[in-house]
Amino acid sequence: MPSFHLSYGALMDLLASMHGVLDQDRTMLRGRLEQFQRRKFPDGANTGRGRPAQYTISMVLQMALAMEQVQLGVTPERIVRLLGDHIGGFAKGFAKVASVSTDSVDPLFYIFSESTLVVNRPDRPAPDAHKTHYSIMPRLSEISDPDGKYPWRQFFVSRPRASMVNLSKLLEQVSDFLVREKVATADQIKSDIDEWAAPFIEEDEGHEARMKAASNVDPKA
Repeated sequence: MPSFHLSYGALMDLLASMHGVLDQDRTMLRGRLEQFQRRKFPDGANTGRGRPAQYTISMVLQMALAMEQVQLGVTPERIVRLLGDHIGGFAKGFAKVASVSTDSVDPLFYIFSESTLVVNRPDRPAPDAHKTHYSIMPRLSEISDPDGKYPWRQFFVSRPRASMVNLSKLLEQVSDFLVREKVATADQIKSDIDEWAAPFIEEDEGHEARMKAASNVDPKA
């Protein structure tokens, strides 16, 4: 059970502060939020008429990340698909970031390559996903990888472009706002992120256990 929620107005304040949007210039920001709400993103945000939306930390982080992608030129339709397809990875990524002091963290990045020229519609053949979208979530030390120890290197050498969002800095900005506005404490924020990530971590651990058990089975038995 989340320990705190953010109102729609407070979410607007947060995003406006993160992107330097003045009070008199919030029409476009409000329009973007409504576009995501109509697409039922994040899950639970579209509460219907007369019912104000209440955003948990997972929803706030998804919206903050979505707005960073809007700034990079990705359309809301594609953002909803991109984030929805990898929600577990983002939950685990933010939990990893929240577990380390922001003063000493090796920043975690979301790096993606997305084609905006390809039409992706259900009534047409699916495009080649490898050519139209690819994403990774490395730390900074893994990006600057002169010895080629990490698999991320192939991402950069095989593509002419990539966009990146610093998830560590994103969480820091969100947390600073929530603490400053007395919406939540740092401990509450970390606890709620851990709760969000827990089922995805458990799923991974279960998968790894099954794979390990399968590898120990004697094929001749």
